[in-house]
Amino acid sequence: MYVTGLSAAAQRLALAALAAAALLGSGATTASAAFPGRDGKLVYNWGSFSESENPPYPSRTESALQTIPPGGRTPTTLRNCVKETGKPDVGDCSIAYGSPAVSPNGRQIAFDAGNRLALMRFDGSGLVLLPQHGADDGSPAFSPTGRRLAFVAGAIAVSGQPAPPSEIWTSDLAGANARRVTARGTAPAWSTRNWIAFLRKDGVYRVRPDGRGLRRLVHRARCSDVAWSPHGTQLAFACGTAHLGGRLYVANGDGSHVRRVPIRYVSAQSVAWSPNGRRLAVISADGTLLIARLDGTQVPGGVGGGSGATYTFGAGSVDWQRLP
Repeated sequence: MYVTGLSAAAQRLALAALAAAALLGSGATTASAAFPGRDGKLVYNWGSFSESENPPYPSRTESALQTIPPGGRTPTTLRNCVKETGKPDVGDCSIAYGSPAVSPNGRQIAFDAGNRLALMRFDGSGLVLLPQHGADDGSPAFSPTGRRLAFVAGAIAVSGQPAPPSEIWTSDLAGANARRVTARGTAPAWSTRNWIAFLRKDGVYRVRPDGRGLRRLVHRARCSDVAWSPHGTQLAFACGTAHLGGRLYVANGDGSHVRRVPIRYVSAQSVAWSPNGRRLAVISADGTLLIARLDGTQVPGGVGGGSGATYTFGAGSVDWQRLP
């Protein structure tokens, strides 16, 4: 897609920006809930785009689900799609790879495969696509038993019109026995205390899986992600500010005692709580995945992100595997 009236260089820069938005999940909301245990691997969706500065400007695009140990440096790719100019696609390019969520036993991953959800084993095998319940299903989260999924069922946006409201639904792992939980919600996260936290435009909410007990916990705009602590007693959430990017906060499970987690030079977009409850995995606006303690101090581990005129790379959303 090209925009008329721009130079060739500007056209390529616009394409790089579009690729960055698609690969890193710009504007998407994700959520997660930690389950008590030992810290396993981090799982995240990864995207990269690069283009040569010389004619005929060959390009390379990759989208993937990857894992990495908390203190590791070498990621493992579970499934991916690689596209190179003039060459056949490599991997499975029939689906997307976004918003991964790990099951309570640490053996399965649910993720956003485009307009529907998918399940697979933690090693990337056994892929199953689930039936759709909305025009665009996404943002899965496992129940504490691991037998059901909460997810967003959304409608397709029409250019020039307000985005249609999305809804929170639940289903079993086959996509059957689906039930609507509440309207106007994104980024569900299912706690070990059987609350589903989610986001609306005016803040962080929680509700029971049967739709009862709906309540706003935190009144704050422009939030992008929310995550439960392992025992369901605290929430971490990322919200944007007018001029300073995304900030990370922690609050009690009832929304009281909100306090900021001050991570320097980071615009927080996505967050996941570690199973041992001591650390947070955070993705910044530039695609960097980092690990921090609850006081905001960073610890070794994670992956880098970045962008330039003809390239972009980084992570989009993250969850943390529980080990027994």
